[in-house]
Amino acid sequence: CQSKCSSSSSPHPAGTLTLVLLQMIRNDSLVTADVAWVSIVTNPTAKSPPSQQQQHQCLVTWEVSGGGLMGNLLTESSSVQLSLWPETNYRVQVTCRNKVSDGLGAGI
Repeated sequence: CQSKCSSSSSPHPAGTLTLVLLQMIRNDSLVTADVAWVSIVTNPTAKSPPSQQQQHQCLVTWEVSGGGLMGNLLTESSSVQLSLWPETNYRVQVTCRNKVSDGLGAGI
């Protein structure tokens, strides 16, 4: 993921999330990966109050590329730390729901 996550330069449609790999640290038999995401605002001129901007629930899912092991977690944060196997490719997806407007955003 490190090469694919950090080198993505293609434009993203509005309403999607941009995932960023902050760091990866190998600890014995596992790798901890810190992943964060930023929402691409659908309408940048429509400023919503900070209280509404922070009211998101995000479902983070990850799976070994090609199938097999998978996991998920629900968070109200804009970042997570995942414990993953070393030397393994993973597909990480984040889908967030605004608790006020019920709008969805997704990123891979």
